[in-house]
Amino acid sequence: MLAQTEAGACEELNAVGGDTSVSKMIQLNNPLTVVFGRTNFNTDFTVANVYQAYWVNFQSDESYEPQTDADMDQEGVMEVEKDLFPVVSYLKFSDRTNLQVFGDKLLLDPGEYRRLGPFYPPPGKLVTEVNVKVGSSSRPGASGLRYTIAVDGCF
Repeated sequence: MLAQTEAGACEELNAVGGDTSVSKMIQLNNPLTVVFGRTNFNTDFTVANVYQAYWVNFQSDESYEPQTDADMDQEGVMEVEKDLFPVVSYLKFSDRTNLQVFGDKLLLDPGEYRRLGPFYPPPGKLVTEVNVKVGSSSRPGASGLRYTIAVDGCF
């Protein structure tokens, strides 16, 4: 699907093995993490054309509901921390190198949308994938947050 933006005509990229948008929940304490040290943080989007720029579309989904605790003050503190989405994005190239184009903690309200970019590949580099990593083992308070991401390539 082509969309016209200030960056020109854009196409939604397909996630590896999926659709043009991916909804996930940050999970730190799942069986894959415990057994293999693997998380669900990374999502790759396949690049099938040569684009001038890339945009990452990020939306916080419904509100996280923490486990009920006897200590209500602690729950309130945890709720503030849980609004922080650790997000890092990379452009991956045909020569198997990559370039980090974004890295920050997004403070978002439930349902809030953020468009990150534009991100431009270096001259002479052919982009094959855009990687979006949401979550960090150093931010355990983000576990349980839900989000939806998509990536656009623009001509």
